[in-house]
Amino acid sequence: MNRRDELTVFVSDYCFNCKESLVIAEEIKQKYPQVTVRVFNIDSGLRPDVDIFAVPTYALNGKVVFLGNPNDQQIQSLLGRQRSVSVNS
Repeated sequence: MNRRDELTVFVSDYCFNCKESLVIAEEIKQKYPQVTVRVFNIDSGLRPDVDIFAVPTYALNGKVVFLGNPNDQQIQSLLGRQRSVSVNS
């Protein structure tokens, strides 16, 4: 059984760029249904499972992959590659 990749998008209520992160997270859900996308608001009082020192931060399977919002090409490069790796594992 293949493990499903999980992309976590860390945001904050006080982060101006995080509004765009929510849009990007929704686009990723639509374009890459094989990836579980989770938005984690660091202001929620819960402790994130990744060391976060800036928002927005994107982590794939617990590893930070982007600080700040990625563009479409960066997302394609990361998740397109992940998809082919997951299929062949």
